[in-house]
Amino acid sequence: MSTESVFGRFSGVGGGLARRVLWSLPGPAKRRLSELYRVVNPPNRPSPEEIVFPPDVADREDLLSFLSDTDVFGPATEEGDAYLSHALERFRITLAMTPTLSSGAKALELGSNPYFFTRMLERRGIDVTCANWFGDHADIGPRGRQTVTSPRSGDTRTFEFDHFNIELDRFPYPDQSFSAVFFCEILEHLPLDPVNALAEIHRVLEKPGGILILSTPNPARTENLVKMLSGENVYEPLSGYGVHGRHNREYTVSELRVLLSELGFEVRRMFTADVSPSPPPLPTSLYGVELADRWEYVFVVAEAVGEERWRYPDWLYQSRHALSRAVLPNMEVGRNDDLQSHGLHARETIQDRDVRWMGKEGEVRVLLSPQFQGPASLIIEGVAPPSQLDGEISLFAELLGGTISAAISCGSNWFSLKLPVHVESGDQQIRLRTDRTWRPVDLGMSPDERELSLAISAVGLEPRP
Repeated sequence: MSTESVFGRFSGVGGGLARRVLWSLPGPAKRRLSELYRVVNPPNRPSPEEIVFPPDVADREDLLSFLSDTDVFGPATEEGDAYLSHALERFRITLAMTPTLSSGAKALELGSNPYFFTRMLERRGIDVTCANWFGDHADIGPRGRQTVTSPRSGDTRTFEFDHFNIELDRFPYPDQSFSAVFFCEILEHLPLDPVNALAEIHRVLEKPGGILILSTPNPARTENLVKMLSGENVYEPLSGYGVHGRHNREYTVSELRVLLSELGFEVRRMFTADVSPSPPPLPTSLYGVELADRWEYVFVVAEAVGEERWRYPDWLYQSRHALSRAVLPNMEVGRNDDLQSHGLHARETIQDRDVRWMGKEGEVRVLLSPQFQGPASLIIEGVAPPSQLDGEISLFAELLGGTISAAISCGSNWFSLKLPVHVESGDQQIRLRTDRTWRPVDLGMSPDERELSLAISAVGLEPRP
């Protein structure tokens, strides 16, 4: 019997018997047999997704010649050449997966410097708005300019760009301003608040049909597997350009899919692909390891649907209690409650609406940011306790040192309160508490032992005549 037929049985019908025989052998013999098995049965890496390159990026050398006539790096010529050499295939794949945009379509390119991709988009007839961020200490202001020189002709071109911090700022554009937003090789650099960046991208995209084009390094790539197997560190080196000059957090395919879904995007296409001329070979010692989605970069096309959301998942953030800032005037559970409320239980859904129960702590704090001052109505919406709990629950709301209250009858009914208050402009904190709590387990409803009172769906302020 041939060697191939003997070891081929390890993965066939007789695999179970073969494995029992293998593991019953002495240690040295078992290791030698396992190594020989991996040689004749190397890991079966899935084929990458087929990418069809359109005419403007089909000729790699022609594209390289076109983009090489861009000098924004100045004396750092080696850095510029290395950047373009590494990024070229990524550029080609990104444009290949970009859905057809009509001539004159408006697109936002975040992180447009050094303008290689800008020129490629403009060559397609797309109206590109450029945006960059060079740090708080950059003497630029909200609007900047960069001059790019053509090494061949010596001609210069000036690119204008908006200058803002996508992690903390509201983008300086009205709602639904763009048909597409290009967010390429930025996500992995963000150390503080990638959720804000994605929520703002969602806001400025047209609905329906506005698309996000995203690319980012894949932390599960083969290169990192090889490094870990050899005892090397997979983290990025520190950067002379500061904290934004390095990769602070990379995202796997599954993480990106979950995060985008949580923030209101529907993924239309997502795949991984190699962009290096010679990616590292797949080691033969990965028997039993899932090898799908192990290429170097993740590429995504996603459509913005519904309203933008600021959700901060546990798998991405620790110490979430320290997150607190107003991104909307009012607080809506499921949209901005992670930032603008504290002291509530985890989010859940009741009758197709997102709610969070009070009772986790003695007091709930809600951050609101009214755009007016004077007489107002404090709006509180939510769900009352079930009818198994007799009587009423009193809700107390404190604002600017004054306290108002309302009684809510039990019965699992939706309630909407309008309480008269006086507000000042700017961020203000509402403190909510109740006079009773209850536990589902005590009412025979479920094994749930949480202390609950009222379920909150929204808290807001509106002007009162």
